[in-house]
Amino acid sequence: MNRYLLAAAVLGLLIGSAGASAKSFRWANDGDVSSMDPYGRNETLLLSFLGNVYEPLFRRDADLKLEPALAVSSSQPAPDIWRFQLRRNVTFQDGTPFSADDVVFSATRARHPNSRMNTKLARVKEVRKIDDYTVDFVTDGPDPILPEEISDWYIMSKAWAEKNGAVEPADLSKLQEGYASRNANGTGPFMLKEVVFFGFDQMSPVLRSSDIKDRNPFKDVRVRKALYQAIDIEAIKTKVMRGAAVPVGNMIAHGINGFDAEADKRLTYDPAAAKNLLTEAGYPQGFRFMMDCPNDRYVNDGAICEAVAAMFSRIGVKVELNAQTRSKHFGKLLNKETDFYMLGWTPSTYDAHNAIFNLMMTWNDKDQGTNNILGYSNKRVDELGNAIGVELDSVKRNAMIKEALMIHRDEVGHLPLHQQTVVWAARATVQLTQAADNTFPLRFVRLE
Repeated sequence: MNRYLLAAAVLGLLIGSAGASAKSFRWANDGDVSSMDPYGRNETLLLSFLGNVYEPLFRRDADLKLEPALAVSSSQPAPDIWRFQLRRNVTFQDGTPFSADDVVFSATRARHPNSRMNTKLARVKEVRKIDDYTVDFVTDGPDPILPEEISDWYIMSKAWAEKNGAVEPADLSKLQEGYASRNANGTGPFMLKEVVFFGFDQMSPVLRSSDIKDRNPFKDVRVRKALYQAIDIEAIKTKVMRGAAVPVGNMIAHGINGFDAEADKRLTYDPAAAKNLLTEAGYPQGFRFMMDCPNDRYVNDGAICEAVAAMFSRIGVKVELNAQTRSKHFGKLLNKETDFYMLGWTPSTYDAHNAIFNLMMTWNDKDQGTNNILGYSNKRVDELGNAIGVELDSVKRNAMIKEALMIHRDEVGHLPLHQQTVVWAARATVQLTQAADNTFPLRFVRLE
C-alpha cells in the first residue's frame, strides 16, 4: 500500500454520537492516488478519494441525488446566472474561515491551463462575489445542469494556497509537483457507472508506432469498424470479467440521462467481416501498432487488453501491448503520445452531455474535448453538443443527444467495451453504502 492509500487507511471514523470514540478504518484499492491536488486530474478514483478531504458546493447523496454541501441553496435570478448561497461558520482544516473569496479563487485556479478540471466550468464566463456568503456564476447562455456539472469540483482555501505557493496547479502531464500535490487542506471531515472503451488517434497524418508510414489507418472508418467487429465482447464478459460487466455500444451506460437503447446497439462480432473491411481499406495483410493500457486502473484492465490484442491478431492486426501503471499511462495520454489507448468515463453530471462534451466533441485546446485524445471530430456532433448544453426543453434535448450518439456510433468514434460491475468486499462489522458510480464517500461508513 503506497503512502496515499496509507493516508486513507488510518482515517478515524466517529461512530454514533459526538461523544463516541474513534475507530480505525482500513481501506485499500487496486489503483493509486497520484496527487492530492483536487485539480490535478479529472479521474474517478482521485476525485472519489479527495472528496473525503475537500467539498463541493453541492454533492451526491447515497442515492446519487444532489444535496447541499458548501452551498445551502441555489437559484437563477436570470437564465444565464446561477446564484449560490454559501454555508456559514465553516472552516478549513487549518482553521481558516470559508467564504465567497475561496469560491472565486477556486474557479480561477480550476481554469488555469495546468488544471484538468476546467471542463467543469467550461460554460462559466465569470464567478462574482456578491457578499461574503453569496456568489453568482455567469454562464455563456443558459446552462440547465450547472449544479450537476460542478458536483465534484472541490473548493480550496485561497489563504492556504497563497501562503504555500499553490495558487497554480502543477502540470501532471509534465510530472510536475507542487505543495498541493503532497498536502491537502479542505473543509471535509477527513484529513489526509464507468464505461471502459478504446480510443485511437484519428488526427495525426501517420501513427507513431505503426509499420504503415504513408498514412494513418485509423482515419478510415472501415478500419475502425474492422477492429470493432474483431472484439468478442461476450468472451471478455464471461471469461475475463467473469460476468461482472455489461457490454455497451456507446459512451454512456444505463442510468445516465439521455441513454438510448437504439444508440447503444453494438456492431456484431464477425471476424470474417472484419477481414473483408481491412482488405477493402487496403490492408489485406493487416498492420501493426502499439496499444497503451493501464494495469491498475480498471477491473481486469491488463487482461482485457491482452485478450483484445489476441482477437486483433486473428484478423491480421499485430499489436504491441504497452501495459503500465495508471500514472504513466495517463501521463502518456495527456501528452498525446499514444496511437491506441484504453480509457474509462463516468459522467459526473449523470447526463449524456458530459460524455459528449468531454469525449466526442472536437478538442479546442482549452476545455472542450479534453479527453478526446487525438481523436474523433464531427462538425454536426460539435453543433449538437453546443445546443444540448443550453437547451431547456427535455424532449428536444434528448432528441439531440440521441442524434449525437447515433452519429458517433455509426462513425465508430471510439470502441466501446462495457460498463464495469461495481464489486466491493467488507467485513461484517463495516456498514457502508455502495454507490452506483463507484465513488467511496467515507462519510457513509460506520463501524460496529
